[in-house]
Amino acid sequence: FNSRFTIDQSAALAQSVRNQVGSDPKACIEAAYQRCLIRMPTVQEIEESLPIVSELGLEVLCRALLNCNEFLFFP
Repeated sequence: FNSRFTIDQSAALAQSVRNQVGSDPKACIEAAYQRCLIRMPTVQEIEESLPIVSELGLEVLCRALLNCNEFLFFP
């Protein structure tokens, strides 16, 4: 979950998202969810993600998404 590979892929995903949508945190969150989970985030997920992205960076959110159960196991 916290291997160098995962950290590097999270950083690459975050940069790709920023290149696609710019630096608006809400747009970045929506794009990251769309890419990782193939769905839009709920209002609650956006509200919970905004402080994470603002304080810790988009890379941390991307790492959480890449490690989440919904990403790892197709329902």
